Amino acid sequence: MAIPGAVTAASMAGVWLLAGLLVLGWRLARRRPLHAAAMPTGVILSAAVAATVYLVNSQRIIYLDSQPQVWAAVSLLGEGNFNLDEFRPAIDPILVQAITSPSGHIYSMYPPGSAFALVPFLVPARLAGAPLSLELLDATAKLAAALWTAASVGLLLAALTRYAPRGAWLAAFAYAFGTTAFSAAAQDLWQHGPSQAGLAAALAILALPKPSPRQEVGLGVALGWAVLCRTSNLLPALVLFAAGSRGRWGTALRAAAGAGPFALFTLAYNHATTGSPLLFAHTVHHGGAGFGHSLAGGLLALLFEPSRGLFVYSPFLGLAAVGVVGELRGLVGRSTAPGRQAHEPPLPPLGVVGATAALLLLPLVAQWEEWHGGWSYGYRIISEVALLLSPACAAALARWRGRRVPMAVAGTLVALSVGIHSLHVFAPDNGWNAAHLRGTAYLGMWNPDPRQWQIAWHLRAACQRVGDAPPAGAITRERRVPP
Repeated sequence: MAIPGAVTAASMAGVWLLAGLLVLGWRLARRRPLHAAAMPTGVILSAAVAATVYLVNSQRIIYLDSQPQVWAAVSLLGEGNFNLDEFRPAIDPILVQAITSPSGHIYSMYPPGSAFALVPFLVPARLAGAPLSLELLDATAKLAAALWTAASVGLLLAALTRYAPRGAWLAAFAYAFGTTAFSAAAQDLWQHGPSQAGLAAALAILALPKPSPRQEVGLGVALGWAVLCRTSNLLPALVLFAAGSRGRWGTALRAAAGAGPFALFTLAYNHATTGSPLLFAHTVHHGGAGFGHSLAGGLLALLFEPSRGLFVYSPFLGLAAVGVVGELRGLVGRSTAPGRQAHEPPLPPLGVVGATAALLLLPLVAQWEEWHGGWSYGYRIISEVALLLSPACAAALARWRGRRVPMAVAGTLVALSVGIHSLHVFAPDNGWNAAHLRGTAYLGMWNPDPRQWQIAWHLRAACQRVGDAPPAGAITRERRVPP
């Protein structure tokens, strides 16, 4: 399969983007805050450790939603376009997640960022003449997911070592292994891994008291990439953009210039797939915006429902409330404190900014008809919220550092979160999804029987695996398609 020169160039640009994100984190870590001596290699080391752990289960945990963009990446590499026409009828089972454009071509209903994110990992194999196979796609999709998610860990640490150094490492560890970054984003190429890398890069830049003009452009690039990967990130991106602009027109224009190419590409992609620059493929697929679910009910379920709740699967994220309240008190005290030096740049309120961005995203998802995220584990659909709340968690941990009882509570919550997400990584079981989901309907919501909760199903699967018995309803490959 010949590789068009333009696509090869785009693919290598993707390689440089991923490498650039890691180098950015390393450079930011080198610029040590006055009160925290961050290791210059800490960002790369944390990303490497996270990637190693993400790959240790040696399997790609596949769901339907993660597959169309993998084939879009193959199409981009082979024919220089995103359409899936050449793979029919072999991939027809996954085309329930596709749309037909006005020109008659078939496209994935998902935004193109994750396809771009995979292409650099396919290029070496294709240049070497390796035949396309399910095994190759499994390996590259898992590797890409793990590395993009690991990049988000390193970049988050770069932000936290400047913002809340006393709580940075534990908060980064909790994000890496106690959230859906571990159980979903790093296990297959959903939109989340590359998306969270972009948001984490933006947080790293926001943590700088005085970003340079190039870093301000980089803020726009990071946010543009995050939205290109996952359209719903537009709302948190606007919050981070406003925080990064800091009321200065020059800064805002430079950040907008960085995001501009991603916005223009999105408009062109929308026009090709739906016939309108402002109409997204996902909207067409759902026959409209797809909203109408109860806001209050959706919010309660996203946060506390036993098989989908954010604070059920990652209870340590409840520490974010402590961090936000403490930071708001500090901001009020700082603004009224006498004798403050005018030349001293204010510390960025990263906890409040991240929590605000998360609070904008939650109502959007809560009102969507598939607020539960379909076939997935826990709160996968709002994975970005866990990243955005991490700075506030770090602030809480920094505040509690040296206090035995609060730190014991925090450590217990982190350990519980890691254990919950490890269940899906090492004992994946789709039996729960098969039993509790019918199309867009989520059955058994708020089920009072703990035995029917998703975590309980995975715990039983893990116990059966330990006993060398095949787990009931173990994850299958029935949704796979041949090349």
